[in-house]
Amino acid sequence: MKIKKPIIVLMILLSSHVHAQKVSFQTFLSEHEKVEKLDSASFGSPYEFIESESLYSKFLPPANDDCHCKQKDISWQKGSYIEFENFIAVALQRYCRDYQDGNSKWFMENDGFDYMLITYSRDGKMIDCKTLCHSGTAAYAIGIKASDDGQGLAVEQRTLNDCNPLVQYKNLEYTSCTRKYTLLSDGKIKESITIAPHKETVDVLSSVEQFSFEQFKAYFNKQDKPVIDHTLFSQSRGDAELPFESCLSLIPDTLDHNCWPRDICWTPCQYMEHEDLISFFIIKDCRTPKVGFLPYTDYMVLEFHKDGTFKGARNIYHWDDDSVADEATINNLITKALKNIYATKAEQINFFYDSYMKCIEIGERNKMDDLLDKYLTPEMQKKRGRLVDVTGSDPLLRAQDVPEHGRQSLTCRHLEGNWFEVAYSSFDWNAQDTITISIPVRVEEDEKGMVRINYITPYWGGSRYSDYLLDIPAPKVVDQLDAQTFIETFFKAYTYSYAIMSTSLEEDLEQLRKRYCTSFMQEKYATLKQQFLEDECYKDPLIDCADFDAFWYPTISVASIDSVTFLISYDLGVKGWRNDIKVTVTREKERFRLSDIEVE
Repeated sequence: MKIKKPIIVLMILLSSHVHAQKVSFQTFLSEHEKVEKLDSASFGSPYEFIESESLYSKFLPPANDDCHCKQKDISWQKGSYIEFENFIAVALQRYCRDYQDGNSKWFMENDGFDYMLITYSRDGKMIDCKTLCHSGTAAYAIGIKASDDGQGLAVEQRTLNDCNPLVQYKNLEYTSCTRKYTLLSDGKIKESITIAPHKETVDVLSSVEQFSFEQFKAYFNKQDKPVIDHTLFSQSRGDAELPFESCLSLIPDTLDHNCWPRDICWTPCQYMEHEDLISFFIIKDCRTPKVGFLPYTDYMVLEFHKDGTFKGARNIYHWDDDSVADEATINNLITKALKNIYATKAEQINFFYDSYMKCIEIGERNKMDDLLDKYLTPEMQKKRGRLVDVTGSDPLLRAQDVPEHGRQSLTCRHLEGNWFEVAYSSFDWNAQDTITISIPVRVEEDEKGMVRINYITPYWGGSRYSDYLLDIPAPKVVDQLDAQTFIETFFKAYTYSYAIMSTSLEEDLEQLRKRYCTSFMQEKYATLKQQFLEDECYKDPLIDCADFDAFWYPTISVASIDSVTFLISYDLGVKGWRNDIKVTVTREKERFRLSDIEVE
């Protein structure tokens, strides 16, 4: 009894093998519909597969060089057949679950269909086989019809040269070729090109109506007196998307570098109008990032000028599917970011000063440096350092420390244009009384619309302010007329870079010294500079100070001591503060040069 079981199993296997071998050609044909002619419908319907297709393996071509699919990934679909006198032609589709055409990264499922035409002898032997065309993803488009002479098929194959534009708002470029496949009397399939391969461009946006600015606005809800908080991202139309392809005349499609434009969903929310801008609040969802695997969401503000021209975008808050913050936390963070942005300029300046004073009170040096980086222009940061060296105090406060109740009394008000006044209470030790320190500051907006201080009136400027202070005409050095004219124009050119807070201050000064100072003078300058640094003094030997302020520029004067020696003087704006610099001029190659300097 124990011997019989393997024998039975073997008999079943042999029977199955014999059954498989005995599958007839007619049985294979029965899987397909008999037709009278071949056309596009002859290749069957998608995903109507042949059952137990392994039984018909001897009637089906294996994967070979013209197939971009591995054998294990192939399935066959039912089609149709037509009988001729000497042969039978079968039209069907070869389905591939992972088409190896190099486009897998562009599609979630890169499956495809090869349209096959196979001819057989009447007893089922394969005579010929042709792959006519391929479809499946958006990378391909086909056209199949009966040929005009009725002897075969005309097949157009269009193949996208680059799939990248599919995920962008760009035209598509295809290579198109039309071939004719003729069934000969012996069952062979004759292939001929009727239209040679050529490029075809599809304008994907030609049929898309571009929105006007008013049509774009209509997708958002206007907030006349908005509360500056997360509710500005309340969706205006439920889950309705903004048709971004209709907005490309208004908004660039490059607002996200980590997601393809067509993979982004834009949800319109609220908008509010400012004096010269309109802010639109929008939620951007990226379904398929270019980098990484996690979908993400950005809460963004799109800013437009009143005439409808795009100004820029701000990313308020970002989260992805790996984020752990709860809704309340997210809302709080969004609200905080919005309040920081949409506070008035005076409020932003006041916030900076309050935070700065607090850092001084508690000794948070790192945070103080971060505030300076955020709220001062790079040029003003450098000038601040120079002013500290000149005055021995903090120019932001006109004091060495934060006075008692200074932060509690802090105010900021608008003066005119880009000028604001920061004021706080301090204590005058000379008068033994409380005084108010008022400091004019001038601001600008950076590329993100944030306020940054670009000038602070030093204490010698008192309460004076005006753009004309920094609106100084660029001087030109005159080095051929006479010695006094040369030294006066040179000194004004040298101090000009300080006064306007040039972005390339050090380079400007070095170039002037190289061009208008003798070799001896350049060496003496370097020696004096090094001596000052060793004494922890950062002043410039040529101006006998660490800085040269715009308030000092109009006071420059030059007096002649003799034909080659001159006294340069300027007031520092404080009674008793005046710098005098004795210089010597020489003549080299018909041009005057600064040859020596003597400072008190």
